[in-house]
Amino acid sequence: MDVNVHAMRRVLWIVVLAACSSDPTLHVTVTHPAGSQVVKTVVSVYEGAFGCVDVEFGDLTHDQLQASLVAEETIAQGAAPVGNLDGISRADPKIVVARGYGSDGRLRTEGCAEKDLVQGADELALTTVMTATASVALADPTRADVFGLAVAATDADGKELDGRPVSWRVYAPVGAMPAATNNVTTSADSSWTPKAPTCTSKGLAVIHPVPPSTVGGYAIQARVAWAAEAVPLYSAVVADLSIAQLSPPAGVSRVCAIGRAAGIPKLVCLTGSGATSYDVAASGAPTASSTVPLVNPIGVYAVPSGSDAAVYAMDRSGVPTRVFPSTQTGNCGGCNVTLDDVLFLPACGSSPAKVLVHDTTAAAATQVKWMDPAGGALTNFPTALRTGEALSKLELESAGCASELDPAAGTYTTQQVAVIDLTRPATGVPIASRAHFACGTGMCQSLDMPIAGGAAGFSGGMQPYVIGTAIDATGVVLTSLLVVKDPSGSDHWVELARQPSASLPHRIASGQLDDDGSPDKVWDMKTKLGGLVEIAYARLVGNEPLAGLSLQLEQQEPPLVALDLLVGDVTGDGRDDIIVVGQTVDASKTGVAVAPSHAPAPIGMLKTDPTCAP
Repeated sequence: MDVNVHAMRRVLWIVVLAACSSDPTLHVTVTHPAGSQVVKTVVSVYEGAFGCVDVEFGDLTHDQLQASLVAEETIAQGAAPVGNLDGISRADPKIVVARGYGSDGRLRTEGCAEKDLVQGADELALTTVMTATASVALADPTRADVFGLAVAATDADGKELDGRPVSWRVYAPVGAMPAATNNVTTSADSSWTPKAPTCTSKGLAVIHPVPPSTVGGYAIQARVAWAAEAVPLYSAVVADLSIAQLSPPAGVSRVCAIGRAAGIPKLVCLTGSGATSYDVAASGAPTASSTVPLVNPIGVYAVPSGSDAAVYAMDRSGVPTRVFPSTQTGNCGGCNVTLDDVLFLPACGSSPAKVLVHDTTAAAATQVKWMDPAGGALTNFPTALRTGEALSKLELESAGCASELDPAAGTYTTQQVAVIDLTRPATGVPIASRAHFACGTGMCQSLDMPIAGGAAGFSGGMQPYVIGTAIDATGVVLTSLLVVKDPSGSDHWVELARQPSASLPHRIASGQLDDDGSPDKVWDMKTKLGGLVEIAYARLVGNEPLAGLSLQLEQQEPPLVALDLLVGDVTGDGRDDIIVVGQTVDASKTGVAVAPSHAPAPIGMLKTDPTCAP
């Protein structure tokens, strides 16, 4: 092999395919741009079912490239070559990639050439270009150009890159299709790209990735040719979260529940006159069908029975009233309480369904009580307290089913779990968010959630788990938690997975929002400017769940925050929908927004980007 370095710009490789001088050889010439400041060049040869375009736009992961690497050599100033390019295939398709690095170790140039059959003393000329540093922002902060993204591309020294090709890839929920199919290439994994890229002008390109044709979250990967690093995913939700006005009682947060009778769903919500049942169209528009008058309701809940679910409303005196499908008043077993919240505790394993209520007249340790969902005796819930805990209030957070692993037996038990927030006297600052499970007469097992006052939810599915809120060095994360049984009685959590959240969640729900059969997560967040809604699908993009973030609550005028969040089928198509009960930040208006997960997306007119000049 003969290596020649000329003027720090031109490096010559002779790639030997075999030891005998009569065998074919491939002479590879690499030329870097003038002024590129390259001090080290790495030439890599790959063989696989891909070409230079896949490398150019960063469509292959590091692991995929490494798996296809057959030879590599490094040439650095003042140093002997490291590695060699011997032994590459003579006939198989191959690509040769050259990468130039600066004195600080940063990738500064990159280029690629394709080669099939090597014959005689063959030549391959490879010219690199300056690598791009790319950033993405909204093209129009006013959102008049709803789907436009501005992509800026500069070289390693911060100079604008003109004429640099810019493409994109949309990752959508499983089964989704693009809203427009002309000039778009779709893949089997529910992702798509434009058929041709656009190009930067003075370092800037505006792209319009095509969103999914149906309501839901999606992620956009801006693909800049020869980028030094992949551009972070940009997530979005395409949905109409404008609200249909309601007038629920003041101070009530569990405003709506999903009922079902004879296979037909109803969205039942508290309004100023009682509990109103709504038919929800495929578009998500609710239409009131009937109202049951109520006095002093504090919340509604749905009680499943087979494929149906009855909806009950609880009043302040502890009396539940069935408001759908028919009206029936229960009783409170002669109790004398004043309640302000109710939470449904579903049947799990061998534990029957219950409802938890919060009694404002009781001492702190006995503020949480429970009863049968249709009414009956109201008794103290065995809240687990730690020694020395002085409480001012217990608050109902969430309830559901979760798996408990017995590692000795290798078996799982489904436990009924209620998460309750404990707060300090006077200040009301949270002491802990505590998960209660295996509740019997007078006692419960309990585990603290990762942070006090953090939202909690439940995954559902065949092996359900608790979804908690945690904070680490990366920011806010949702953590999937499994209870592990300990023979000594000191059960503990095991984390199954974690994923990032845009901010601290307020409510967490889960359901089937695409076609892969795995549970997807939805949560809302409160900010000073309003509310956000984030969706995380079970589908992975790389190593992270596909996530979408909706800013529509925050962007309405006046902005909205969510009081409650539900996931379930309210349109009757057999697929889960997202229901947000929202309130304006000035509390002047409350309403409900339904985002059907498979309804046509409200996208309007889509723009087509110009392609690069030939």
